Amino acid sequence: MNNFIFATIILAMISMVNAKNAYMPCVTIYPSNTLSLVTLSPDPVAGKPYDYTIYTVLDKDVTSGDLLEVDIVDDKSNPLSDPFTMDICSSTGIKCPIKALTLIKLSTKVPIPATLPTAYHLIVTITDPNNKTNPLACAYSYPSK
Repeated sequence: MNNFIFATIILAMISMVNAKNAYMPCVTIYPSNTLSLVTLSPDPVAGKPYDYTIYTVLDKDVTSGDLLEVDIVDDKSNPLSDPFTMDICSSTGIKCPIKALTLIKLSTKVPIPATLPTAYHLIVTITDPNNKTNPLACAYSYPSK
């Protein structure tokens, strides 16, 4: 079963190779925790909610209170808006606890600031609120404008 999950993720990642907004793992910030796949297409539009779809397999169970967070920052890492935060277990179609090594699909609408600079990026993390300094997963993107 685990081989099927990982094969599915690999195929999804291959399909994203030519995407404008492929997400990369946050290896310089959190070396051991990365999101497997985040889709973002087309680019976000300033002032409009944006549909995110996130696929991941974590090495820890997801339990009530674990959070999905999306931060939008400028090229100097200054926040452009308040972070978007969502309790994963309250997401539509999600039943917790979710066992480790299970493929998770999260879909949500994220508010985008009314104005966006030319250079900005989005950081997506999954965290245990009791251990926010070491997220369960992290990925970032530099959308084109």
